[in-house]
Formats: sequence, C-alpha cells, structure tokens
Amino acid sequence: MRRIISYVVFLLPLWLMFGCREHGNLEKKDGDGWLSVEFLTDKSLVTRAENAKYRLEILQADGTLVAAYDNCAEMSERILLRKGTYRLVAFSGKGTGAGFEMPLYRGEQEVEIKAGTTQQVSLTCTLANVKMTVDYSDKIQQNFRNYTLEVSNGTDALTFIENDRRAGYLPVNREGTLHWILRLDNGQEEFTLNKTIKGVAARQCYNFQFDINESAGEDEGAFVGGLVVDTVLDVHHWEWVLNLKEHTDKPEIKLMGADGQLKDLNEAVVVLEEARGADVRVHVAAQATMQELMIRHRSGVVAGMGVPSDVNLIDAGEEVKTALNNAGIVWGNEDLLDKEEAIIDFSGIANRLPLGEYEFYLSVFGARNRMEIDTLRIQVVPDMEHAVQNVVRYEVWATFAAVSGTWFTQARPAGLTFEYSTDGTQWTRVESSGVQMDDATKSCRVLLTGLTPGQTYFYRTVSDASVSPEVKTFTTEEAVQVPYLNFDKWFKGGKSWYLGEESNKIWDSGNEGANTMSEMNPTAPDKTTKVDKAGNESSAYLETKVVVGVMAAGNIYTGDFVKAEISLSNPGAQLDFGIPYTGRPTTLSGYYKYQPVAINQAKAPYSHLKGQMDSCYIYVALFADWNGPFRVNTKTGTFVNLSEAIAYGEVKDSRTMNDFEHFTIKLEYRDKTKIPNYILIVATASKYGDYFTGGEGSKLWIDEFELGFNPIE
Repeated sequence: MRRIISYVVFLLPLWLMFGCREHGNLEKKDGDGWLSVEFLTDKSLVTRAENAKYRLEILQADGTLVAAYDNCAEMSERILLRKGTYRLVAFSGKGTGAGFEMPLYRGEQEVEIKAGTTQQVSLTCTLANVKMTVDYSDKIQQNFRNYTLEVSNGTDALTFIENDRRAGYLPVNREGTLHWILRLDNGQEEFTLNKTIKGVAARQCYNFQFDINESAGEDEGAFVGGLVVDTVLDVHHWEWVLNLKEHTDKPEIKLMGADGQLKDLNEAVVVLEEARGADVRVHVAAQATMQELMIRHRSGVVAGMGVPSDVNLIDAGEEVKTALNNAGIVWGNEDLLDKEEAIIDFSGIANRLPLGEYEFYLSVFGARNRMEIDTLRIQVVPDMEHAVQNVVRYEVWATFAAVSGTWFTQARPAGLTFEYSTDGTQWTRVESSGVQMDDATKSCRVLLTGLTPGQTYFYRTVSDASVSPEVKTFTTEEAVQVPYLNFDKWFKGGKSWYLGEESNKIWDSGNEGANTMSEMNPTAPDKTTKVDKAGNESSAYLETKVVVGVMAAGNIYTGDFVKAEISLSNPGAQLDFGIPYTGRPTTLSGYYKYQPVAINQAKAPYSHLKGQMDSCYIYVALFADWNGPFRVNTKTGTFVNLSEAIAYGEVKDSRTMNDFEHFTIKLEYRDKTKIPNYILIVATASKYGDYFTGGEGSKLWIDEFELGFNPIE
C-alpha cells in the first residue's frame, strides 16, 4: 500500500501574495469566489526529500499565470479568484528534474471557481521523474579497477561511478525510454554493455544490479540479463550477470594490408594527393555473429559526399547503401546480420578525399553482447617518398623503443633510415644497416637503444633525398626501482625485523609468525657478512629455523605478513604477496651466498625430498591483472599461480658457497602487450618452505639487488 504524507493548506488571499500581479480593487466583487487547497504528497517511492519545498502555480485555461507561491507550506488562507476555470500545478525540484538526490514531484488538477462559494480541492503530487539506483557485486569490485553506469533519456544523463549509492532521477522522454551503458575496465580491457529500456513512466524506480558469473557455459554470451518487477511499488530490478570466459572474445576491427595481413588501426592510412591508389580495407569479425555494425563521422566534407553521419550497415536501406557505394564505401551490400565477418572497403572514398585528415568511427556489437570500437583515420597528404608511423605503446620501454616507417615510391628510397632527438633540433641518425626493411609491405623498423628513462623523444624517417614531412614523438617509461633493494635500511617493530622504514613498509617476512612465542627472526640484517662495496651497510640474512616444532624458512618478499595459523598438526600463515608497480624491468641482478643443509623437515607433497640437499630460491614476477595483493594461505594451499605472470624469472641453487656470487635473472615476458600493475620479489633459504619442507640451518645471504631496464640480447 502506498504511503500518503498529507497536510492541509489554506492558500493566502491573492492580494497578499508576494510577487503576484495587481488586481486593482482588492475587495470582493460580484462573481468572485474562493479557493482552498488540501495539499497531498504521494511518496510511495521513498526519497530523501521528506521536507521538499513545493511551488504552486495557478493558471487560467489559456495558460496565463494568475498567481504563484514558492513555498506552499507558508500558505494559510483562502485565495480570492474571479469565477472561471483554472489549472493548478504544484511541483518540487528544480530545472528538468535530472540529478542525484533530486526527485521531482508534480501534481495537476483543474478546478472551477463559482461566485460566492469556496471551492475545496485536494491536490496530490506524485513522483514526476524516474528514480534509479545501482548495486555492483563484490566480484565486480574485485575484478575491475573502474566501473560506471551511464543512464540517459536522450537529453539528460547521469553517471554512477564506483560504489555510488545515491539515487538518481531523470525526466521521462516522449518515447518512454531509458538507455544505459555499463563500462567495466580491468586495466587492460573495457567490457561494454548497453541496453534500451522501453515502457518507462513516471513513478518507476529502476534498481540496476550487476554481478559476475565465473563459470559460464560454452553457449552463454558475455552478459545474461533478467528483469524482476515489484508491481506494488512499480520497482524494476534489472539483474545483469557478466560471464568472464575466454570464449566471449570481443569482436575485432582490423586494417587489412595489401598482402592480406591484418593489423591494428593505430596508424593513420596515408593517401598521396597525386599518386592516390591507396588500398584501405577494414576487416570486421565477431565470434558470435554481428548484430550491429556502425560507421560514424563528423566531417562536413564526407557528409557532402553523401555519407550519413551515423549509419548501421546491418539494417541500412537501399537508399543508404546506394549513397555509401557512390561515395566509395563498399562492402558488397550483402545482408550482414548474423554474419561473423565482413570487409568494408574505404578505398574509393579515401582516394577521392581532398587534402586533410578524416576519421571514421567504427563499432561492432556481437551476439554475445560484446562491443568493439575503433577509429579509421585517413590522412591525405602531398606526395612524398616516405613517412614515419606512430609508436605502439607497449613497444616503448624505459631505455629502448621500436619505431617504424613506410615508403610510397616504387623502389625503396636510397639511404632510408631514422633520426631521433630530445629537442627536435639536434638529430642522431641510425645506421641504415641496422634498420629492418620489408619490401613486400614497404615498411621499415628499428630498435632505438641507450635511451634515457622518462624522456620525450622526437623521431622521423630520412633518406638521401628527403626528410619525412611529419615528426612524431614518444616518451620512455620510468626505470622504477623497488625501494630498499640494497638491503641496507632496517627497522625493528616489537620482536620482528623489517626491511625498509616503518613509514614505508613494503617488504615483509615470516618473522611475525616465528616470533609468536619468543624472538627468533629467521630474517634479519647482517652488517658483517655483506658484499664488499663502498657504502654498503648490510645484507639480508635468511636462515631456516624450527620454532616450537614447526619449520620456518628464512624468507623475504614484497608484500605483508597477515597472520600466523598456530597449530602443531596443521600450521599455516596468511600473507599478502605483491606491491603496486608499473615499471617493466628486463632483469633482476644482485649477489647471493648460500650454505644449505640436507632437508630434515618435510611435509606432503614434498615428503620424498627428505634427506636431499636443500635449495635456495629467488624469483621476480610481474602481474597485469591483479586488483590488489594476492592473499596466500599456506594452510589451505592457496598460492600464487606464477604461470599467470606476464613476466617471470628465477634463480635456484643448492651449492655451498664460500663467498658472494653475482647473478642476473632475465625476465621472460610472456605478454609484452600488457603493462604490469603488481610486482612480486621473493627470496627464501628453502625453496619449499611454503610447504614446511627444508633443512633446519640452511643459510642464505642476499645483497645489492637492482632491477635492470636494458634490452636483453
């Protein structure tokens, strides 16, 4: 049952109303009557506007405003009006009624005033716009860095950002529709879902609920939707589940080269003004068949050639198809609905465009509700020999970068190579012999090395006869070092030693667990056994010990010790592995000294190692898809899956060393297209210490670690 909050208001006499027009003689005349209003507010859909201020307007039948009150709560007497028909309009809220925590209540009623009588009216105001809220599940929050929901009525739009619990309000449009777009960004990929809701009416409330299904079937799309309607309050619960499965790959939009090879649309297609003859074909594919294929542009030149600013090739009519074909955009005119791929040929229009730059925005929406959006850029330039191309983001590292170019002449220009500069005036030329040439695609490429981290560089192509008309830039990555890698600075918190500073604690060990009963510290600074290097203060000393019958491997790692699980029969610990990090090192180098003993503490699944020589273990791993540190739980067997790292390197040793030895770990990048967001560095005196397997008394010293950023030979 709806809740009615009501109060009776007798309206002030018209001649006492502030801001209303003069009526001359203020005394009652023949033909005048009175109006008394009982004002009711229907708040079936609860809002925070319990004490909203309402404005009342009294209009004649032709819409002429007779009187207005800014606050109905201040009215206390009858209103004197000439006999006739009036329309009463009361509303709360400002402007269009679009915004957060801004409900718009509205009520209208027609009333007839009769001479010498008082007309009593009950005017009920109800919610005039649409209310909406959004809930993101814990899985959404854990798997995505950014997640937003935009809801629009075509004129006004509201965007709900992460954990936005506010109620939003939008007016109802003529069509009775709302369009919403969900964007989920995990740092590497953006998932997009958009839907149109029909039958939207005032007083409705839409509660959007989004969740993730991590075990979707092979025939399920990227999103599964459902609608539950609460008919009592007219509340619509939209429930949408995102399936995170490999088989729900996004559609692809690629540029097709003259040799048929596909590549990303990260370069503008260059068309020579005189030579023309450019081959500009775009290959579009959707694994689950295409449902929408849009081409958009905002160019007056292109529009003058007959190309609509927005066109969906899936349902384009014959007139639109003809206009596109005549302009030079061809795809065979076949029916593309439910097709898995299509080739759109822009060659005709590209070779007719005048000098300038043009953009065509392409989007394809597949049957599994996955969308891909990209931009085809066409650049018509004066004839030239060669040109430089944009760098690819992931091919720019801290001290090296790959740059590329292309040539347009029949034969490769003599002396074709690259030049680069830090100021755009003094150039360094690359030896032509070091440039890779591909005559089939008329492209050239070189790896620039010896660059400075965090530096902006200019680059261009040059030949014996000319310099590329355009100069492009890139900025190298920073060479980010993890703090305290030299193991010189330590502090003590309670009984436990920690590497670093108390105000910047990013390293931890198993000391807290080992020190539960008494001070043991399997990991500690060693100021005597260290690398002979100027300024070196200490090394990290890691020793495998047995504490109250439980083995504790000497270890150190980037992360945080959470808690120990004390138990003689089933001990364990919880650790948060990894710290935020966005650099891309190629090596981890340093010094280590190891003195192992035979394994005398062993548990499944490594019980068979008892009696064998212990081994130390140092490794570094980079991850790109973590939303936070990884919670290790040795008791439940929850460990980091190192195969998910985008880069990994390690050193293992079981030799007895009398002195420090230098090592260099080369990171193997399994995916060079991703930028990391977490780094994990681990060193332990017993490789299988996580499983309480090792040799009591195995000792490892590590010192003077450093991340390297030069290319690996």
